[in-house]
Amino acid sequence: MGLSFSNYNIRRSASANPERMLDALTRYAKSRGYIPCGEADADLEAAVYAPADSDWISVWSELMSAENGCDMSSAAAWLSKVLKTDVLTAMCCDSDFIFLNLINTRDGVDAWANVGNLYCEPERETDLSAWSGKVKDLQRFEADLNDDEVFAEDFMYTLDEQLGLPSEQGCFNQYSAKDMSGNSSVTRLFFALPKKAEDNNLPWLEIKSFGLMPCKNDETSKESAVNNGGASKGLAVAFTGDYVRNDEITFSDVQLEYIENGKWVIVPMTLKKYQMIDGGYMFYWEDKEFPIPPAVNPELPMKKRMEKEFESSFGVRFTPHGDPRKMLEIRLHFMPLENPKGQAVWYVYKLSKTKAAYIEEFNEHSGKYIGMLNPDDYDLD
Repeated sequence: MGLSFSNYNIRRSASANPERMLDALTRYAKSRGYIPCGEADADLEAAVYAPADSDWISVWSELMSAENGCDMSSAAAWLSKVLKTDVLTAMCCDSDFIFLNLINTRDGVDAWANVGNLYCEPERETDLSAWSGKVKDLQRFEADLNDDEVFAEDFMYTLDEQLGLPSEQGCFNQYSAKDMSGNSSVTRLFFALPKKAEDNNLPWLEIKSFGLMPCKNDETSKESAVNNGGASKGLAVAFTGDYVRNDEITFSDVQLEYIENGKWVIVPMTLKKYQMIDGGYMFYWEDKEFPIPPAVNPELPMKKRMEKEFESSFGVRFTPHGDPRKMLEIRLHFMPLENPKGQAVWYVYKLSKTKAAYIEEFNEHSGKYIGMLNPDDYDLD
C-alpha cells in the first residue's frame, strides 16, 4: 500500500504567519457551519506544522479535504487571497502520482504539474513557464518532473531544492500530524457541526458493502449494514429463503463484526430456526442490547463521511453449506428491534430484480475478469 495524502503549503510572509494561518482555518470552518471544539467532540480535524527554521507553513485539513486536484485549487486560491502569499497544494495518490498546484492570487500565478503515472487524463495542465520565478531552476524542475521515480512522493525532495519546502512538510498528512502531536511546531485544531435537537428518529438501515459475488458452498462471505436514522438499541439478524425449511443450506462460523473504540469486536452468533407468520422459515439471532449508532451527518465532506460510516457499520460473516443450486436464494436481514420496518436486506441479485438477469449482467460486466456464471448451475425459479 503506497502513501496517500493531501496538504497545503503556505509561504511565510509579512501577512502569512502561523497565527494568521490558524485564524484563517477557524474562519474557514465557521463559514461552513463548523464550530471549534475539543478532540472528543470533533467531526473534523486540521493541523498546522510551522517549523521556526522553515520558509513554509504546512497544513493538513479535513475541512479542506478534496476529491480531486481542482477542489484543492479552490481552497488554495482562498488561502492565497486571505494570506496574500504563495500556496502550494500537493495531492499524492497511493505513491503512484502527485498533483501539484502553486497559486498566488496577487501576482496571477496558477502553475500546475502532474508527477508520476496517472490512471486517467490530467485534470489540468499548464505550460511549465508558469513556474518561472517560483522555482530556482526551471530546466532542472522540468527534467525532474519527467524522471521516473519509484515512489511519486520522492519528488518532494525536488521541491526542497526548488522551492525550499522541506520534504517532511511537503508530505505532511494526518498520520504525521498525530505522530508529531507533542511537537511544539504542530498545532491541532478540532471542529464540529452543531448538534441538532433529537427528534426520536427511528433507525433505518441500509446495506453498506453490497457483495455482487454469489455465495459459494463452504466458503466464507460477509455483508455489512449502516444506520441512516436515529440511534437505537437491539439488532436481529436473519437468513431467509426456501432452503431453510428442509435445511438445504445451513450456516457455520457465523459472527457479528463491528468497530468499538478503534478495535474490531467479533461476536459469535448461534442461529435458531423459527417458522414465520407467512409459513416460511428463517435462521434467526438477536441481541437486545446491541447499540446501533446514529446516522453519520450527511453534511460532512465525502471522504470523512465514508470513513465514519465504515467505523459505524456492522457486518455478518458466515459460511454456507448445502445445495449449491440454491446459493442465489440466500437473503440476509439486518433488523433494528426498535423499528423492524427499518431493516436492510441483502441478496445477491437485488439490483437485477431476477436471478436470470443477475447472471446475465454479471457475465457481461465481470465474467471475463473473475469467471462466468452458468445459469444451469442454479435454480432460477
